[in-house]
Amino acid sequence: MKRFSLSVLVLLVCSGAQAASEDVEMHLITAQGIGQSIGSVKISETDKGLEFAPDVKALPPGDRAAAEKAG
Repeated sequence: MKRFSLSVLVLLVCSGAQAASEDVEMHLITAQGIGQSIGSVKISETDKGLEFAPDVKALPPGDRAAAEKAG
């Protein structure tokens, strides 16, 4: 049992040491619903927090707004 517990502990520590990242596909939102794909945003964990790296294409002209959710 001790050997199993130690193995699980080692796996948890090793998995926590890897930086996680996720690619999120972005779509236009219209009155009709979800529209065409306009690119993606790569979200990565860094030692200072999350990093957002957008790769956006085919965006129609116009004003843009970003909302930040508190808390």
